[in-house]
Amino acid sequence: MKDRISTNTNLLAFSLNRRLKMREIIPILSDNGFRDIDLNFCEMLNPNSELLNNSLSEEYIAKLLEYKDEYSLNYHQCHLPYTRDYIALSGLEKIKHLKMVSRALDLSERLGVRVGVIHPIKGTLQENIEYFKDLESLYKGSIQLAIENMEREDEVNSVSELLELVYRLGSRYGICLDTGHANMMHYDIPLFIKDAGSALIATHISDNDGKSDQHLLPGFGNISWPPIIEALNKYYDGFFNLEAMNFGRNLPEELLKERAHLAMKISTYLLSLSTK
Repeated sequence: MKDRISTNTNLLAFSLNRRLKMREIIPILSDNGFRDIDLNFCEMLNPNSELLNNSLSEEYIAKLLEYKDEYSLNYHQCHLPYTRDYIALSGLEKIKHLKMVSRALDLSERLGVRVGVIHPIKGTLQENIEYFKDLESLYKGSIQLAIENMEREDEVNSVSELLELVYRLGSRYGICLDTGHANMMHYDIPLFIKDAGSALIATHISDNDGKSDQHLLPGFGNISWPPIIEALNKYYDGFFNLEAMNFGRNLPEELLKERAHLAMKISTYLLSLSTK
């Protein structure tokens, strides 16, 4: 895994001064060594997002494609828009949400994305299966969907639940391990990785105190990383993908490059442990 360091663009989305968009963030990430990128399509949750507008989204995607060529980037993954409680939505709101997710997948496919990380809905396994089948009725592309483990008892959070969903939904689906969520549920994360096996196709790497979803860089919470790195090297051949957008969010915009540099340094150090 030592050559598979990646980050979600949300790593630098927040600063003391303002919120940045993917097209502003990617050049900074590239300048600090990131070549494998997880695109944060949660930007679409902003009702004023350019990605929701047909003409503006064309310009936005064209800029991302320009960056891809200019910086030799690999947009291997995306984070899809989500809703807090899908079942509680009205019929029209459900349709609007599904169309948004489908649109994000269509745009991602144009950018070469191969895996889309998606939240399960709050509900039973059967309700989740119905949700994903409804999404499949709108999206006809080829992106594989990685279902993320969540951090609450009333949500899909265990590896056994995720494996059941993947088994019942079929080969298009896999698992995304969110280390922060797993820590909040007090799971043995190396065992989670082992049990997920070949179904594990994506990661969201962050740290926290085990109580709240703080989205910190590794080493700034209480997660023990060496055994996780060992398990990832043994059972997983994908990307070590940061989702640490709250680290440094209260720092000024002038320090964005230093934040990106530190994120790369920490990731490089952690993955070097496998060679020691």
